[in-house]
Amino acid sequence: MLCCAQWMSAHEEINLAGTWRFQTDPMGFGKTPGSELYLAKLTESIQLPGSMDEAGKGMPTTARYVDRLTRKFEYCGPAWYQREVLIPQSWSNKDIILHLERCHWETSVYVDGQSAGSLEHLSTPNCFDLTKWLSPAKDSDKKENTAGNAAIEQLLNQ
Repeated sequence: MLCCAQWMSAHEEINLAGTWRFQTDPMGFGKTPGSELYLAKLTESIQLPGSMDEAGKGMPTTARYVDRLTRKFEYCGPAWYQREVLIPQSWSNKDIILHLERCHWETSVYVDGQSAGSLEHLSTPNCFDLTKWLSPAKDSDKKENTAGNAAIEQLLNQ
C-alpha cells in the first residue's frame, strides 16, 4: 500500500495526496519490453493516502482469517501508481527527494520512462533522490508544465 508520498526539497514539500493513476499488474509484465507500464498512461485511479482495500482494488474477500487481519480485497503482485508533478522554480539547484511510506517489498521509481531506482524496505520509508531526473518546470515547457511523470511500481505480497 502506498499511503503517504511527498516530494521534498530542503524543507519545502509538495503534498502528493490526491488522485493518482493506477493499475495492477497481476502477471508482472510491467517491466517486460513491449509491455512497459512505466511508459504508458495508466487508466485506473486511486486516492492516496489510502489503500487498495479502500479503493476496492483486487479480488473481493469472503474468507475470514484467524491468524491475520482479513482484507476486504486481496491482491498479490505488482501494482503501478503514476502522477505528474510540477517542480517549482524555487527548487532550482536543490535536492529533490521522493519519500514513500508504508510500501510493500520492492518499490521501483521511473521518471519520464527512466529508472530512478529500486528499494526493498518493508517497515521503513523508501526515499529516492530524484534530483538528477527532475528540474523545475518553465512556463514554456512543452510537457504541459510537468517537470516529471513518475511511475511507481510496488510488489505487493500479502
